[in-house]
Amino acid sequence: MREWFDEVLIVLSNSWRTQLFIVLGPIIAVAVLLFTEPTIATLQSTGFRITRLIVRVEYAALGLVLSSWAQAWRCYKKDRKRLLGL
Repeated sequence: MREWFDEVLIVLSNSWRTQLFIVLGPIIAVAVLLFTEPTIATLQSTGFRITRLIVRVEYAALGLVLSSWAQAWRCYKKDRKRLLGL
């Protein structure tokens, strides 16, 4: 178990792309949610039914996080092969 954890730490410490995708996904998702909030509030004050819009924005934010983490996993595997020769 310890070798696996050491391997993960070595690859993560040397892979800036993996670190970037792990951190950037949630940050962008929160930014999407924060920037769409005023628009949704404006639409709600005009009487527009926004429940489907809110759900779609939340799904878009979730999709951003998951796709970013999937890309981080791809970068991790690529850098693991490059660094450790596995």
